[in-house]
Amino acid sequence: MNAIRGNLNFLYTLLSLFICSGCGLTPEHRTEIVFWAMGAEGEHVAKLMPEFERLNPGITVRVQMIPWNAAH
Repeated sequence: MNAIRGNLNFLYTLLSLFICSGCGLTPEHRTEIVFWAMGAEGEHVAKLMPEFERLNPGITVRVQMIPWNAAH
């Protein structure tokens, strides 16, 4: 469980750093990010997105869950 939490924290940090490149946009400008997540990772990441979007107005994250058998 701690490994999953650590991975989610890493992903959240990585996503936050990626988002920082969009700082300084006008409030009416919206940015959408498509986050590809493999396997069960998508379920966990999707739970983090409402809080992330609340803390980062103007940014919408769409989590696209990709099953491992479609990863080729």
